[in-house]
Amino acid sequence: MTSSSLLALRAALVLGVAGLATSAYAAPAVGLVGGTTLVMFDTESLEVSGTMDVTGVDGLAGIDVRPADKLLYGVSLAGEVVTIDTATGAATVKSTLSEALPSYEGAIVDFNPMADRLRLMATDGTNHRVNVDDGMVTVDGSLAYEAGDMHEGEEPAIVAAAYTNSIGKPEATKMFDIDATIVALIQQTAPNDGTLAAIGKLGIDGADNYAFDISSTEDLTNTAYLVAGTTLYTVDLDTGAATSVGEISGVDDGPSATSPSCSNLLPGTAVRPRAKRPGIFVFHWAIRKTQAGWEIGNHRSGTIRSCLYRVAGPFPMMFSRAEKTPLAEWWWSIDRELLGGLILLLCAGMVLSFGASPAVAERIGVDEWHFVIRHAMFCALAVPVMLAASMLNHRQARFAALGTLIVMVALLWATLRFGTEVKGARRWMSFGGQSVQPSEFVKPAFAVIGAWLFSEYMIHRNVPGRLIATAIMGLIVAALLLQPDLGQTALVMATWAVLLFLSGISWWIIFGLAGSAGGLLFGAYFFFPHFARRIDTFLNPDGGGNTYQIDRALDSLYEGGWFGRGPGESIAKKLIPDAHADYVFSAAAGEFGVIFCMGLVGLIGFIVIRAMISAQRQSSLFARLAASTIAVQFAMQSGINLAVNLNLIPPKGMTLPFVSYGGTSMLAVAFGMGLMLAFTRTKPEERLTTGLPSYRSAVVAPAE
Repeated sequence: MTSSSLLALRAALVLGVAGLATSAYAAPAVGLVGGTTLVMFDTESLEVSGTMDVTGVDGLAGIDVRPADKLLYGVSLAGEVVTIDTATGAATVKSTLSEALPSYEGAIVDFNPMADRLRLMATDGTNHRVNVDDGMVTVDGSLAYEAGDMHEGEEPAIVAAAYTNSIGKPEATKMFDIDATIVALIQQTAPNDGTLAAIGKLGIDGADNYAFDISSTEDLTNTAYLVAGTTLYTVDLDTGAATSVGEISGVDDGPSATSPSCSNLLPGTAVRPRAKRPGIFVFHWAIRKTQAGWEIGNHRSGTIRSCLYRVAGPFPMMFSRAEKTPLAEWWWSIDRELLGGLILLLCAGMVLSFGASPAVAERIGVDEWHFVIRHAMFCALAVPVMLAASMLNHRQARFAALGTLIVMVALLWATLRFGTEVKGARRWMSFGGQSVQPSEFVKPAFAVIGAWLFSEYMIHRNVPGRLIATAIMGLIVAALLLQPDLGQTALVMATWAVLLFLSGISWWIIFGLAGSAGGLLFGAYFFFPHFARRIDTFLNPDGGGNTYQIDRALDSLYEGGWFGRGPGESIAKKLIPDAHADYVFSAAAGEFGVIFCMGLVGLIGFIVIRAMISAQRQSSLFARLAASTIAVQFAMQSGINLAVNLNLIPPKGMTLPFVSYGGTSMLAVAFGMGLMLAFTRTKPEERLTTGLPSYRSAVVAPAE
């Protein structure tokens, strides 16, 4: 074989195989070409010393050296384990696999040095353990990310794998993989049953091909090497970070993704480590046509490394995880289940608007579809607001929240002088005929800035974060009480209390705060007459207070029963004054029934729980606190609205997020949910699963 022939080949490369070296080549290597040909060449001079055909088999899926006896083994396409004579190329059947795989092409082959078993991973994701002496196969499950991992539920795309300590029979070993989809280092956790745990991103651009090996010395020092495209890297097995060693010379751009030919398919690889190390590097490439498109498979064994991934097909995914565009990064890091839940809740609100709003519009003398059209317009604005906020990184989200908080607190105080008075309260500012309620935007902004201040205090005790957050809370509460708006006041104070609780405080302080909250409610009863009237009416409905709206809401709940009267058929909901806003839940019960309402509550619960779980996975303390606080704030507002509809607490004008009519509320909730999505976006290195308060954990990442 000429030198040019070698450069047209991505071959199996095995270093230091006995019987193949000659005196002219100090670093002999063997490559497996086409499944049956061994190519010998020198890793330093890259000169071919000869070729050898493997006889006795029709083809090999992969090869590896067994650390226990230092012989070269292979798995044939017929499901046989063979030993290969490195002097003659003769393959001798050692055993036959007791369990047949659907296909042996593309399988990953690697010896576990500790167990002296051959790890065999099929292209369908099944994980096998083989005793090469008798061929007995034990199925160890399928490749899947472990519960709690950020990639749980995603399909792994393992393209290469390697064991550590591949010298003799060590007392311990670990198996590491490369996932080409997320371009990250993965560990297959003990006992190598296919359970995968993300270690960290490689920090390199995605490549069309990968090769990976871990070189082990006699003192069990392990050095991981990665070839991505034409570049050689070392890989930190603790963090997954890849460091470039240099470009591999004499390599083409790679194969065509649609070429059906296997000849001269892949460019040559010359792996030149910075120092000679004992070890084995095996590459074996193949291409085949599937229903979904052409697939390229790469096996690197020796500690066998393998990959099989789709490069073309009639139904490509929305974004490739190898892409580095901001949109692709956002798509693969966003919590798509959480995003889907929020979009579904928004759609539910739009559907309910069709049933609840027309009757209200007719009652006040406007067009029947007035509120429906405006609700649709607000939904159309809310979606891009939420998506735009979700694309922010932690630093950008913090600045967006800070800017919003400064502007809205200023407007909050401005309403006392320039605001529009409605029913004795000044809560709205008018701009160009549109009313804005600043307190709605203050809530999510304060949650984020409060989380940042608390996290700074938790990490740097000399930073008066708690004191500053408390002062900001006092500034907001003072303006709200002067409007007056006791409901929003309670929600802002509860947000501060949640931050205090999550940051870790004594139970005595918690009990003390609970007692103080009771005292504040008692004081509000005496200082705010409208609040006192609502309390009196709630406690004594027959005492002459106005209970018309809550009575009609309860009638709607009773009328609907389990399955509802059907869209537009409810009679009681037409009599509810605020059926499109604060009492949309009761109106929904009349038309769609209790079961539908339970599903709506379940969806809200899913959003809150999912957000809390995603928050726990963040390594940034700031992100954990911010996402958790926004989620709890969302839950509290929803809970207050639902409790009012069920007559469990006195009436309070608070909307059901994403469901009730209201432009300011809709956009403010979208902004808050967008920030929550931004703070729950995942990174491969963020695998911390301990609970809050996280400053007590071993790993704490400060705010960006």
